Amino acid sequence: MIRRLALALLLIGWMSGSAAAQMPICGFTDSVGFPVDPAAFVIVQGYGAASFRHQGRYHTGEDWTRRDDPSAAYGEFVRAIGDGRVMFASPSGWGADGGVIILEHTFRDGSVFYSMYGHLTDATGAAFPALYTCVRRGDIIAAIGDSRPAPHLHLEIRVNNPTTPGAGYVWDTPTRLGYRRPTKFILNWGAQLLDAYRWRLDLGDETGPAVTPILLDDSSLITVDRLRLLRIHANGGALWRVNLAQPPLALARDGAGVLLITPDGEVVRYRIDGTTGERWNIGARLGRALSAPDGLLLYTDDGAWLHYDPIGRAVHWQIDGLPPPADWVVSPVGALVRTIDQQIIAVDAGGALLDRAQLLEAAALALDRDGMPLVYARGGLWRVENGIWSSPLPFAPAGGARAAVYADADGYTLFDGARMLRYTRAGSGVWQAILAPTGGAARLQRYDSFYLLTSSGGDLAVVRAIDGALCRQTRVFGDHRSRMWAGLAADGGLRLHAADQVAAFDWGRLLGACQG
Repeated sequence: MIRRLALALLLIGWMSGSAAAQMPICGFTDSVGFPVDPAAFVIVQGYGAASFRHQGRYHTGEDWTRRDDPSAAYGEFVRAIGDGRVMFASPSGWGADGGVIILEHTFRDGSVFYSMYGHLTDATGAAFPALYTCVRRGDIIAAIGDSRPAPHLHLEIRVNNPTTPGAGYVWDTPTRLGYRRPTKFILNWGAQLLDAYRWRLDLGDETGPAVTPILLDDSSLITVDRLRLLRIHANGGALWRVNLAQPPLALARDGAGVLLITPDGEVVRYRIDGTTGERWNIGARLGRALSAPDGLLLYTDDGAWLHYDPIGRAVHWQIDGLPPPADWVVSPVGALVRTIDQQIIAVDAGGALLDRAQLLEAAALALDRDGMPLVYARGGLWRVENGIWSSPLPFAPAGGARAAVYADADGYTLFDGARMLRYTRAGSGVWQAILAPTGGAARLQRYDSFYLLTSSGGDLAVVRAIDGALCRQTRVFGDHRSRMWAGLAADGGLRLHAADQVAAFDWGRLLGACQG
């Protein structure tokens, strides 16, 4: 009996020692953030940029400096992006170009990354951390030094070389050498570490989604990644991939599968298992295509608009000699289109032009409760009925390129780029929600009692409809080249396709305390 007890205690001790050995010395990195304030700092040289000062070599990180005055960046504190261990720290790590610090970050999934901070100084009183000590996210580790051509922070993310400062520029593609885009890393890991995170599938095209994805009834998703059509399982795995000969312009739902439209005007049916079915040709080469519930707006190479129904294979109307379309909504009496040169063009159900208006910048389009088009522009919120513009909210704040609008039976919800505002149909303010800064074109959707705001900059915010309470706001990677798509699947998971990733979040966990 004593021998068995001793053996049991020895086994427990061995298991505890084994578990302890797996724990990183400085603990796991459970949250990440930027080393400087993104509201006050801006990237002046991006990741992978070719530098004329360095014979065309590629930048291995991002250079951050003050938005208002680069010279004022000198002495600004630099903070650790996450919990980690100091692997290198020297005020003269880059010689005349200043000091360098490298931190090791270990995540709970076993992945290890290194953050490197260059052009630092300890001359302003911010002491460098000691080698092999632990730092926490947000700890001040140094200050920005007086580097060329103006004070700035050089930030790198790597998967290797934990003790070598490096040159900051390389001849080969940085990603192939183990470097990662810092902003992308911080944003995506910040979202991945949320309790609501489910999974992410990395794709290849940072400008995606190139076309509007199709969310299927089984919570799988069909989307496009460069020259590949793929179906993503509800658990994040790729069910199949199909190589394409040319980048597609649009996808349309077709029963259990999809129809794919190519620049050659070809329409190809893809079944749910990825095999091809019937194909036919529209009879025109296409420059772009926009999706809507009842069809597509196609723009031909010779400058014509086609309102096309891919299911019925019918052209509802055609208009020649118009600019390329950028966005549109379809109403019971026609369509309202925003063009790439920021015109708003109203068309009736037969394709006759009703009105053309020139805007100063992009605007948000939506449908009112009766299906009539809405335009939320710098001049406010407008309703366009049969080409006649009227203002349902005369005192609405200015909208524009970063605005969004949603209408329902009780009123209007606006996003002006910084605030979400709720109004009654009589024009009375109900509530407003102040959001963290967002970037890019925005979109408002409503799911049950909550609004979902997304942007092409990768932003995601959930706001409770009854009182404007901000339930959750986060962000994934997106940039000026990217678009964003979001949809709530039948399995309760919110799907996002932004830049080169599809991510899924648990909708209930995103709501958090707002559900109470």
